Amino acid sequence: MSELSIDINKHIKYFTLCLNVLPSKYQDQDNNKLSLIYFCLQSLEILNDLKFNETEKGQFSKFIYDCYYTGNGFRSIMNSMGEKYEKPSISSTFFAITNLITLQSPINQHLDRFKIMDFLKDCQIKSGNDKGSFAPTIDGENQPFGDNDLRICYMAVCIRKYLKIDELPPSQMKDVDFSVIELEEYILRRLNYNGGFSCYQMSESHLGYTYCAIASLKLLDFDFSKINFDKTLNWILHRQVNYPDILYDQEAVNHEDFGGFNGRENKPSDTCYSWWSLGSLSILEDVKLANLPKISSYLLMNQDRRTGGFGKNFDSSSDPYHSFLALSSLALIKDSVEFIGKDELSEFDGTMSITKSSVDFCQSLTWPSL
Repeated sequence: MSELSIDINKHIKYFTLCLNVLPSKYQDQDNNKLSLIYFCLQSLEILNDLKFNETEKGQFSKFIYDCYYTGNGFRSIMNSMGEKYEKPSISSTFFAITNLITLQSPINQHLDRFKIMDFLKDCQIKSGNDKGSFAPTIDGENQPFGDNDLRICYMAVCIRKYLKIDELPPSQMKDVDFSVIELEEYILRRLNYNGGFSCYQMSESHLGYTYCAIASLKLLDFDFSKINFDKTLNWILHRQVNYPDILYDQEAVNHEDFGGFNGRENKPSDTCYSWWSLGSLSILEDVKLANLPKISSYLLMNQDRRTGGFGKNFDSSSDPYHSFLALSSLALIKDSVEFIGKDELSEFDGTMSITKSSVDFCQSLTWPSL
C-alpha cells in the first residue's frame, strides 16, 4: 500500500482485538478500563465498523451501568465495595457516559442528571488560587479531593453538555449548574504570555492543556471576541515541527519528526499532539492554517502496518490512546487533504472529541425536567 494511505482493515482488527483482549501492558489497569473502552469504541465509529446489533449494544451498556454507576456518577473500579468506599470520579463519569452515547443507550432514561450535576458541583473548588476548577472526585465529607487541572475541567464541561444542562431555563439552571463564570476565570488565568495555556499559573505552556482550555470555553459559549487569541494561534502553529533547510542535514535532526506536532518548545513530535493542535485550530480558526499534507504524511507513516494501530512516533508500537488520537486527527482533516481511504472515515467533532453521529444521538435525547 502507498505511504499516503490508511490501512482501514488492519485498524479495525486492532481495535476489535483491543476491545476484547487488551494488550498485556494494559491488562492490570482496571481503573483505566472505561477510557480504554472509549478509545476503542470511538475508533471503530470513526472507521465505520462499530457493528454491534441491538442485543450486543444492550449487553455492553448494561455492563457499564451495573458495574460502574453509583447513582450520582460512575466509579473507576468495576468490583465495587459500595459507594461509601468508592466515590465516582469525573474522568470515569465522562468516559462512561461517552461510551453509552457511542452505544446509543438512552442515558436520559437511566441516569439522574441532577444528581450527577450535584456531584460535579461538589467537585468544583470554591476558594483559593484554583477557585472555579474541578478536583477529580470528592472525599467522605463531599469536599473536592485530588489534584485539579484543565483536563478535569474539560471533562466536567463535556458531562454538562451531554446532560443538556445548558439547555435548561435560567430559573432551573441556577439551582443545578456549577459556576460557569468562576470556571472561565480559572481557565483564562492559565493563559500565558506566549498564547499557550498551562497546568499552573506561570508554568510552561502545553498543547494538551491548551486544547482543554479552548474546547472548554467553546462548550461554555464563551465570547471569544473578548480575548485576542492571535498569540495562541501562532503558538499552536509553531508546534508543528519543520526544521529550516540549514539544519536539515544535521546529525541531531530526526527527519521522522517533520510535519508532526510537539507539545512544548524544543520537544520531538508525538502522534497525540496532532489532535490537541488540530482540535484547537478547528475551534479557534481553521485546521487549514496548519500544513495538512505534512501532518497527514507524518501520521500515516506512524501506522503499524503489521498489526494495525498507531504508535507514539515512528519507532513505537501501537497503543489505543495514540491510535485513537491519530484517527481522530485524520478524520478531522480528511476533507482538506488527500490520502487513500479518507472517504471511509466518519466525520469527527473537534470540540466534543466524538464522532458526528455520537453528537447527533446525544442531541436527539429528551431529558425529564427538574
